[in-house]
Amino acid sequence: MTQTTRISGARATIRGWKRKVVTILVAAALWLARRLPPGADAWLARGLAALVRGMAPPLRRRMRDNLRHVYGAQGSAASPRRPSSSGDLIFNVHEPEPTDAVPPCASAVPAARRRDACTTTWPSWRETAGCGVSAPPPRRGGTTLDRLEAAVWDTLGTSVAQWLRLAQWKPADVRRGARIRGMATLRRALAAERGAILLSGHVGCFELGAAALAARGVALTALVRTHDEPALEALLAGVRARHGVRALPKQSFRAAIAELKAGRCVALLADQAVRTGGVPTTFLGRRAATAVGPLLLAHWSGAPILPLFVQADEGGRPVLEIHAPLALPADGDRETWLAAGAQVMNDVYGQVIARAPERWLWLHRRWKKPDSWRRGHEVEPCTAPC
Repeated sequence: MTQTTRISGARATIRGWKRKVVTILVAAALWLARRLPPGADAWLARGLAALVRGMAPPLRRRMRDNLRHVYGAQGSAASPRRPSSSGDLIFNVHEPEPTDAVPPCASAVPAARRRDACTTTWPSWRETAGCGVSAPPPRRGGTTLDRLEAAVWDTLGTSVAQWLRLAQWKPADVRRGARIRGMATLRRALAAERGAILLSGHVGCFELGAAALAARGVALTALVRTHDEPALEALLAGVRARHGVRALPKQSFRAAIAELKAGRCVALLADQAVRTGGVPTTFLGRRAATAVGPLLLAHWSGAPILPLFVQADEGGRPVLEIHAPLALPADGDRETWLAAGAQVMNDVYGQVIARAPERWLWLHRRWKKPDSWRRGHEVEPCTAPC
């Protein structure tokens, strides 16, 4: 056995143990969430974030490096650097519906306790009658980059805490606890009987967004990455099934096309780096490879691509925003069309991150070079079925 083989085996063993530790922590957090006293949501959010932050120094360094590359060493208060686009793509087109404009339980929260820039007291989960876990109060002190990094960790903890609540909720609780803006846009897209491709990202608790749609009767199938740890995958799959969200492996293109032709929604995330099958684009002003799965599904099925993201309202509670379908470029040669369409998706992600940078998951190695680039090729042929 060579030294390289031994090192690879040791790394694989360490990764396996890390996955088991994460599974144990998630199971323990689920147990704890069932026994939390009223008003402990902010404590849970901060505690979870502090635990991950303390146990994984490499993640801290990666997040810090990503933020520094986009915002600069001190953290500019301006929007992150991103490619120029032809105007605002999404934020001036979504429409709140009268029935969903205000959560049914918002009136139960005193106005003095709703979120404000200087608020330090937050409504608890029980006080908001199921509205969900609200974000902890904002941090103060340090540079802009320090405050942004702290806000990202707080949002990560809040998203995990919301998922823990989601694991206990029933669909009726999700319907009361998560608002939706733009349901009329989704209904118009589904009226064409071609289904709809729901493009989301690692913004807030995206699992809550899928459950909120399913709770309102939307037939939804999610293309997900199967976790390497079977026990953790069973926990995630159980929560999705509890709320009526069907899950398929992200490589299941044929099954996804069948779902779209049946008039269902297919949801997927495309804001992370890919190893193969990506196209060279610009993401937040830096060169990056982007997945083309949503574009291929749209081309083969004729379904529109609707961006949607889980944001937070003025009280810090979750709200799912559904935006108008993407205006994809006109047909051209395959590689040019895919690159232009992928850039449109990245511009949408750029606007979402510029609007609330603390809500995006900055822990991922978004700008790493894919294997095809290392071999000297810009675009690697996609092996998905046509």
